[in-house]
Amino acid sequence: MFYPKLLLTGCFLFLIIGCNSNNSEKATTVKSPSKKTAISPQLDTVATDRVLVYQCGDSLRTVSYASTDSTWVLLPDTTLKMSRQKSASGEKYKADNHLYWTKGDEALLQLPKGSLMSCSLQPKQKSWAVAKLRGVDFRAMGQEPGWVLEITKGKQIKYVGNYGQDTVYTPAPEPAVQTSGKTVYRVSTEDDTLKIEVWDSPCTDTMNGAQFPVTVHMKANKEEHKGCGKMLTN
Repeated sequence: MFYPKLLLTGCFLFLIIGCNSNNSEKATTVKSPSKKTAISPQLDTVATDRVLVYQCGDSLRTVSYASTDSTWVLLPDTTLKMSRQKSASGEKYKADNHLYWTKGDEALLQLPKGSLMSCSLQPKQKSWAVAKLRGVDFRAMGQEPGWVLEITKGKQIKYVGNYGQDTVYTPAPEPAVQTSGKTVYRVSTEDDTLKIEVWDSPCTDTMNGAQFPVTVHMKANKEEHKGCGKMLTN
């Protein structure tokens, strides 16, 4: 192990966006008036290969995005632009009293007035983190054959089926049905028809056993699928 195992003493959900530039930048802090209005960099297009997801301690998940010229850390009430520091091992970033230090599959994270937390890489969470960074509101997936569904409210529905062989992009309509336990979307284009049913019932991924809060039944043209999903935004 490169880093010692340390206990997590305080938990916050936040986003880290990293840097692979050799030039250090002055650290800046932008205070936001509330969680919902936090300032963040433009993330509409995010390269999947630059995203890493870490689990820190027992419950804190961090997402790092290596852009070409900056490192950002998004906390519930503060957005930090971090600067790269000299390090004999790994990549080290600092801003104010925050520290982010990575090497291989491990990382260290320190918040103000908190102890260092050891973090381990979570590669299976990468696709979910990338979707959230790009502004996707809801994401679902299923197996045999593999398929993925992404809904960005008011903008787009994206369906990828048959292990990537079939792709459908359509505008995202308002739900055709929306009750306390079920939401239904119906979309028809010149070439494709989608019916998506999102049920508020727990779901288990048949491939890896991962747990999700909702079950999804969908029909893409003539193919019917069942899978699991979750909201990525509040």
